[in-house]
Amino acid sequence: ASFIALFILRMAVGALEAPAYPINSRVVTTWFPERERATAIGVYTSGQFVGLAFLTPVLAWLQHTFGWHMVFVATGGVGIVWALIWYAVYREPRDFKGANAAEIELIREGGGLVDIQAQAAKAPFRWVDLGIVLSKRKLWGIYLGQFCLNSTLWFFLTWFPTYLVKYR
Repeated sequence: ASFIALFILRMAVGALEAPAYPINSRVVTTWFPERERATAIGVYTSGQFVGLAFLTPVLAWLQHTFGWHMVFVATGGVGIVWALIWYAVYREPRDFKGANAAEIELIREGGGLVDIQAQAAKAPFRWVDLGIVLSKRKLWGIYLGQFCLNSTLWFFLTWFPTYLVKYR
């Protein structure tokens, strides 16, 4: 009901979706030889935009039929179902029953890190680490670039089409 609530929720979405790219990179690094990684990265990177393009009519129908709230309920529900499936199915290459020894060897020989192990104990959060990340000039270029990219993208996906239809 307020800008502050919307702002806080949007920040929460950003914080919760932020691990997606490092996790995707980890999956690609462990499951693909180097020569196949660019294709795998291209698929998961473009998938978010292709999915939005193909599902926009479905989302528009949901909004028209059930209201805008249902768009968030449906997409959130699909996300939760996918997370449960991923949790149940995904394993590292050596632990996955569907991968045979020849496939694992092919990945390893091609530069895939099939033997990488998750860290047993993670370092606790420290404000000093956040300060280090925020003090790097090169990272600020990434932050600003990503902000500009997302702002422009959402401008053209949300407000601009409505403006063209209603006023032009």
